[in-house]
Amino acid sequence: MIEQELQCANKHQKPILSVIFDNKFVKNQKLLCHECMETYTQDARIMGFKAVNQMIGDSQKQKREFLETLIDNDQKILKQIQLYLVGLRSTIIQELDSLDEITKSWIRHMDKFKSDYSAFSFFEELDKIISYGQEKVIQINKEIIFNEIKKINSSWSIDCNNQLKKFNQFEDSLKCQVSLKDLKIQEQDKPISSQEEFLGMLDSTYKAIKCIFNQQILNTKNELVYIKHVQNVIIKQNPIENQYDEFQNIFSLFKRELSETQQFIFLDNNQQNQGYLKIFRQDISKRLVHSNDQLLDMNQFYKANYEKISENSRRLSSYSPKENGYEQSFSYIHIRYSHEYEYFFKNFPQQFNQIMFDYNGWIKLYKELYDLIKLEIGNSQQQIEYLGYQSNKNTQISNNFIITDTMQKVQNNIKVKYNNEFAKFGVILSDIGERCIYYYSMLIIWIFVCRKQELKHQIIATLQKLLN
Repeated sequence: MIEQELQCANKHQKPILSVIFDNKFVKNQKLLCHECMETYTQDARIMGFKAVNQMIGDSQKQKREFLETLIDNDQKILKQIQLYLVGLRSTIIQELDSLDEITKSWIRHMDKFKSDYSAFSFFEELDKIISYGQEKVIQINKEIIFNEIKKINSSWSIDCNNQLKKFNQFEDSLKCQVSLKDLKIQEQDKPISSQEEFLGMLDSTYKAIKCIFNQQILNTKNELVYIKHVQNVIIKQNPIENQYDEFQNIFSLFKRELSETQQFIFLDNNQQNQGYLKIFRQDISKRLVHSNDQLLDMNQFYKANYEKISENSRRLSSYSPKENGYEQSFSYIHIRYSHEYEYFFKNFPQQFNQIMFDYNGWIKLYKELYDLIKLEIGNSQQQIEYLGYQSNKNTQISNNFIITDTMQKVQNNIKVKYNNEFAKFGVILSDIGERCIYYYSMLIIWIFVCRKQELKHQIIATLQKLLN
């Protein structure tokens, strides 16, 4: 504490008992001893001196802990740089001594800042707490510390980098430069100190991911429900929990989107669908191969749903799969332009959607996407490091590589794997059906990106590039 001794408003030389919680009084005027209290007549809020002293003490304790954590982390990196520099000293002693002095001065500067900022004025801190409240003062202190340390690092980093550039051919010099980048990453991965700030980070990341998805966005009326639900999942921040339970939790909510919208359309005989039509027109035996390993088992589908889907067609009402074979029992899709099948063509896509629910086809598809994204985001840091090593010139490399690469894999699954399987039944995903998959994938990407700390600075960079 800067003040060596505290005196009451009337300088009675007696112990301070109370504090006036009003900034219209200045410094000692706020302090009252027992004798001052006997004659005090002002209408102002008063608190016990011990309670106020404890509040200031708690605030200073959190300030010191935050300060020491940031300084210690930065100094660990700087001390590591010193070790790397030792490896070069034998060949270029003069230049390395200069670099060594820079880092030592840098550390001394940090120590001085730590010492200087640990000092405080009781009255100044009291005024701030009265004006803003204890929580706001703590946040202000953290912001000031963070910005000042960033300023110190920026200044010294320039000098250090200028010296290091002379020795790019030496491996230890490159290690030093990598360590300097670690300081910048720490600045971008600023600790989140409040629920409000954390929700702000989630919102910013969601906007960045949504911008990257761009044309695939599903304009759903349920978006706010999904966002709130996924935010709660992320806030729990417990990826150690059973991941299948998490998937079931998210999928159960997203089922409403699948049931409320038209997920399938009949295959039309146009140029774009020729590949799918070729699959549908295959001999039934070829379509049944490996069917039990796909989203929907065709054997199970034909046997369990023949009566349900054929009741819409008078012509096929007397057919039996056992008598006529699977090919005949589903042949009416080939002649779908007949007037008597109008009811069937109108209702079958929705019936097929329900069949996907009944036989867990949707669960298989969306669980597969969940696992794919989990794997892609999990491996993303290794990909980033590899690409960064291969292309040092591209400073923005992989800012959105992770998301776009994952999107490409999702798109391949839609256009090739999923629609190829659905084409065996005479349908493919509608535009809404595809957008549902993209939107769901976006939500799952959001979860795993927010959980992966080392990706945050890249998402921030992407957000600034897309939204500024």
